[in-house]
Amino acid sequence: MERITKKNKKAKKKDKLKKNIKIVVGITCWSHLYEATESALYHLTSSPYVIGRVKSQGALVYEARNDIIKNAMEQFPDMTHLLFVDSDMTFNVDNLNYLAESGKDIISGVACKRVYPFTPCYHSDEPNHDDLIKQLQKPIKEQKPFEVNGTGMAFTLIDKKVLIKKHWNTDNLWFFPSKDKDGTPQGEDYSFCRMAKEQGYKIWVHPSCVVGHQTEYIVTLRDWIYAKEQMEK
Repeated sequence: MERITKKNKKAKKKDKLKKNIKIVVGITCWSHLYEATESALYHLTSSPYVIGRVKSQGALVYEARNDIIKNAMEQFPDMTHLLFVDSDMTFNVDNLNYLAESGKDIISGVACKRVYPFTPCYHSDEPNHDDLIKQLQKPIKEQKPFEVNGTGMAFTLIDKKVLIKKHWNTDNLWFFPSKDKDGTPQGEDYSFCRMAKEQGYKIWVHPSCVVGHQTEYIVTLRDWIYAKEQMEK
C-alpha cells in the first residue's frame, strides 16, 4: 500500500507539472530554415506545452539568442520555459516532451557535431562520454538525464526563472562569447552554462532526446557511434 501511495503522489506531481508548462520556441536562424527543420517546428504545434514561437535572424548567434529571450518574455508573459532550436536541427514532439517532463532547469537533447568524428555537443567530466553510453544501453523508459558541465543550445529547454535579470550582470545579455579561466575562448552557449552554474543551476542532457543535425545528410548519434568504433580499431 505504501508503494502505491508513493507512486500516486509521484504521478500527481508529474500531472501538475504538465499542466503548468508553457513553452515558447525560440529559433536562431543565420540565413534560412532547413525544410526539415520547418516541418519539425510545424509538428511541435501539436504539443499542448507550446504556446508560441519567436525567431531571430543574423550572423551573430549570441545576439539572436538575446533577442529571442527579450522578445519571448515581452510577447508571452505567461511563458514558463524557452526552447532554443537552431535552424538546422531535426526533431519530433517526443523530443520536446522528454525535456519538458524532466523537471530540470536547463536541459538539452543530444545533438552531434556535423563533422567527423561527430562528437556529441556537450562537455562533461567523462571524456569518452561514458555517461551517455551507459544510459543508451538501457531501454528508453529507463534512461535518465545526466549532469554535464555545459551544452550547446541547438535543442535546449531553459526554465524562465533562470533568465530573470537579477542573475546576470548586464541587461539583455544572457548570451555572449567569453573566455574560461585559462583564457581559452568560449562560445556563447558554454559561457551561458558557466554563468548559470555560478548561480547554482545545473546543466543536464537527456539521452532519450536524440536530435538530428543537418549537413548533406542528417547527422545523429549513429554517426558518432560509428566514428568512435572506427577510431578504436
